[in-house]
Amino acid sequence: MNLSHLIENQNKRLLVLYPGRFHPFHKGHYQVYQYLVKKFGRDNVYIVTSDKVVPPKSPLNFAEKKTIITHVGVDPQHVIQVKNPYRAEELVSRF
Repeated sequence: MNLSHLIENQNKRLLVLYPGRFHPFHKGHYQVYQYLVKKFGRDNVYIVTSDKVVPPKSPLNFAEKKTIITHVGVDPQHVIQVKNPYRAEELVSRF
């Protein structure tokens, strides 16, 4: 999607999804989030992750990840739990 496409469709809601496992959400993740917010606006950016726990590679549940993510200043309403963060259909259907 390019900028001209965004301008042509100004009447549509822009939904920017930042999916990932986030085990844990770290400085690099936060920098990507800040870039997306700067480019698309805080109200349009959502962090999307699952509750899947498979130690040792994926030790954190959704509540633990959300606590870490919101601790750095992300709006808790913009941290969304889904079954598969890499498939947008589940979240998009909510909007």
